[in-house]
Amino acid sequence: MNNQIDTSGEEPEVKYLVGDICEAYQDGVAIWDGRVSCLLIGEGKEVQAAKELRQSLEDGGAMLGRAYSHYYGRAGRHFAIGDAEIQTRLAHTLHILTAGVVDVLEQAHDDAISCIPCLPSSFHQYQPINYDLLRQRSTKVHAGSLSALQDLFNKISDWAVPLHTLPPLASPPTTTSEIDYESESFFERLRSPFHRHRYEYEELPSQYSIRLVKVNAAKPYVLCDIATFHLTDPPLFQALSYCWGKGGQTADIWCNDRLFKVSTNLKKGLQRLHKLSSRVKWFWIDQICINQKNFAERTEQVRLMRAIYQRANSTVIWLGPDDGYAREAFSLVSDLYQRSLRRKSNRSTSADENQYKSRPVDLPQEGDARWASLSRFLELPWFERCWIIQEVVVSQGDPVILCGIYQILWSRFQEAMTWVAHYHSRYRTDRMKLLNAIFDLSSSSDVWELQSLLHSTRAFQATDARDKVFALFGLAGESRSPDSWPKALMPNYNRSTRDVYTEVTLYCITKTGRLSILSQVERSSDAREDSDGKDYPSWVPRWNLPQLSSAFNAYDVTQNGSRWKLLTERFNRSSKSFPISLDSYSPPGVLRLEGVRVSMVESCLPAMFPGQAPVSASTTSLSQVHPGLLQNLPEWFELLQARLSHLTPEEFMRTFFLVTTAGLTPEQTDARQESMAHFRAFLTSTQTKTRKHDIESNSMYSLRTAFKSSLSISTLTPSLTLPTSAGSLRNPPPPSRTLSSPSALPTHVEPSPFSEPPSDPTRYTSALTRLLYRRLFITSSGLLGLGPADMMSGDVVVVLFGGNVPFAIRKIEGGHVGDQWKLIGECYVDGAMGGEMVEGRDEDGEGKRLNTEWFDLI
Repeated sequence: MNNQIDTSGEEPEVKYLVGDICEAYQDGVAIWDGRVSCLLIGEGKEVQAAKELRQSLEDGGAMLGRAYSHYYGRAGRHFAIGDAEIQTRLAHTLHILTAGVVDVLEQAHDDAISCIPCLPSSFHQYQPINYDLLRQRSTKVHAGSLSALQDLFNKISDWAVPLHTLPPLASPPTTTSEIDYESESFFERLRSPFHRHRYEYEELPSQYSIRLVKVNAAKPYVLCDIATFHLTDPPLFQALSYCWGKGGQTADIWCNDRLFKVSTNLKKGLQRLHKLSSRVKWFWIDQICINQKNFAERTEQVRLMRAIYQRANSTVIWLGPDDGYAREAFSLVSDLYQRSLRRKSNRSTSADENQYKSRPVDLPQEGDARWASLSRFLELPWFERCWIIQEVVVSQGDPVILCGIYQILWSRFQEAMTWVAHYHSRYRTDRMKLLNAIFDLSSSSDVWELQSLLHSTRAFQATDARDKVFALFGLAGESRSPDSWPKALMPNYNRSTRDVYTEVTLYCITKTGRLSILSQVERSSDAREDSDGKDYPSWVPRWNLPQLSSAFNAYDVTQNGSRWKLLTERFNRSSKSFPISLDSYSPPGVLRLEGVRVSMVESCLPAMFPGQAPVSASTTSLSQVHPGLLQNLPEWFELLQARLSHLTPEEFMRTFFLVTTAGLTPEQTDARQESMAHFRAFLTSTQTKTRKHDIESNSMYSLRTAFKSSLSISTLTPSLTLPTSAGSLRNPPPPSRTLSSPSALPTHVEPSPFSEPPSDPTRYTSALTRLLYRRLFITSSGLLGLGPADMMSGDVVVVLFGGNVPFAIRKIEGGHVGDQWKLIGECYVDGAMGGEMVEGRDEDGEGKRLNTEWFDLI
């Protein structure tokens, strides 16, 4: 039997409806020809407007007719529908279209067509015709008609499949007599014989079962087979790494002779996979192989993902269709790879290592257009997707990258981009940071501590915020074996993001015995609620949000007793080596920690936010994102020294230097070993610039006046305004110790060339990125520190046992039983970073008695 239905005997009702509307437009044109054209004389604006009215009427009918032919050709002639409910929906939609379009036409009919006045006569008063208004109304008529027609066919396309996209019938009717066209209605005829069901998942037989998909055909439709296998004995298969893309699952493919909806990007990827000349026929693709609507199955399959990618023969990376730049990007990557190999070869044969290092690096010229193509290539969303980390890192074979018709091996791409990162450090630092994170993790087969993974992968993105954590479980040592996963790390999609993040944070604290994870907390006043409207605990990091400020700590990669890799803080030891003191019986949502109160925050300088677009924590050029910062620093130096008069000029200079750089050099080494000549050179270079502006118009003059007259900083200019809750600056020091300008400092004393190296002010300014999204503050005990942007006077700085940096906390006012606090964020406080606040206390708690306290963080 022919796989087509003859519907010539009966057409859909919508065809007649559209025909009626088109005839109405034709009637409008006829009325214009008979009753309007005779009123037009000359070639004035009114005549031109009248002609445009006629053209609008004529175009309206033609556009509607063409649109109907287009939609009808795509979806209006043959449908594959499932049951009587769909039939009812179609009838209802046709009714709505009829009522809606006719109503729109009738509303404008009187004004735009029928009521065009006749020729003036003795009993009709002549009124000018507003042709522009009539044309606008006519345009509105056919625009409304087109919109209604488009809406109809969009609804039909949601559940109706055009005949030309259907695969051959599995078991077509044997005789034509099975369908009585004369006795069946139009809707009944649509149901047979092209009835197709959607694919329905069967429950996996065991917790180690997986589905694999095989692409049998790619054009004109995608035909696939889905089969279930045991993970211990699957056929040869490859795993696909890709992005779902935007728009949801709207593309049609066929799996096991059933309709299956996938994302458009995946459908194009399946067509590309079919072209691969490979002996591997089966693929693991999460969108198809996991029942995404079954949360229990998703949980089980996420636990197996590391094992799946390790069991796969290799990983195929599908970046999507070529948008016109893949060819040049791949060409540049291949070129860079070859140059890297040549340089390595020359290095191995070079007798003089120093002479080799002095040779120029053979990079393509910056004017090479391929650099721009590579930049666009790196903008593809795949490179920032958090799931790709696991998919690439645990891949057993060398992954292959596909983009359109082009392909390259991952190892070559990694070699080329590593070379670029080393010799072209300014190139796309934002994207290179993501790539370097993947390269570092994939450099060996070692597993990582979960807490360290959460820190190093913060910049990656996930559509589902919970996947920011779940996507790392396959790399973490704590969840390496599916049989021994901790309960707190079960990837449960039935739980809210807030609950997942809270439990993971508490697990990391108790598992590691450290508070390093609290350094990942960054408060955001506009994003403290989960999608269910519940507040996050203040001590829970929001991994789904970018961390704008740089961490105070520099890290080394080490190994623990289980040979897991982890990030270890290098310099700061605020609580020395004392272990965490945690009350494990705290109520839900409360983190009860023991520590020492350092001091109360007395006053704060304004927070430093970028003057342009937000920047990441990896930004290295501070002058570009906040031009006024370098100009204000000498003024801040003067103002803060006036407040901290108990320090000698040399002591304060070093304190200011260490606090503003958070104790780190541009190379992430200990700034305490840095020469002060660089900082002196900075003060000298900026002294003249800061005096060029009129002192009365200088915003820093207002700030200085506030410090000296105990005014609230909240009364100052908006660019320097603190939160309204910031306290006043009380009890200014005597002016006798105040230095009126940087010239009073020993900055003009030329350092001896025999005692200090040549000064370079950029050594200091390059280390100032930790000032962004933070503010300088002074405590009531006379300590200078750098804290979160949300810090206010009245906050308390504490050292918590198990923490490497001090933290700012804020007391919660209200009717709570006992004191409760909110964690504001980490701080750098000169005089509290090396264990000074717990000095003399033995590791067993004996020795110097400290005024320790318990702090309930909520």
